[in-house]
Amino acid sequence: MLNEAEKLNLIDDSAYAKLFIDGHLTWGNAKIIYELSRRGVSRNEIDEALDSSKDEISRACELADGWKKLGVDERKIINRLLSRGFSHSSARTSSIDRNN
Repeated sequence: MLNEAEKLNLIDDSAYAKLFIDGHLTWGNAKIIYELSRRGVSRNEIDEALDSSKDEISRACELADGWKKLGVDERKIINRLLSRGFSHSSARTSSIDRNN
């Protein structure tokens, strides 16, 4: 059954990966890669989808900015981002006050 669906191009891991990423913009790349890999999407298709989506630092900055407006301190922001699969670099970059 699965082979028949693949032959008919009903299964498109590349499109699935792009849609998955667009639906999980509050996740970092590590968590996205883990979840898509777990679902059988190849690393090459995941990397291509990540390349065509909003970069991780931008996503982290948007989340951090929202939390800053709510008064969440820098350490908690970094920990929240790390727990969502963002890299240390993205978490630290997003927590820097860009208004100074």
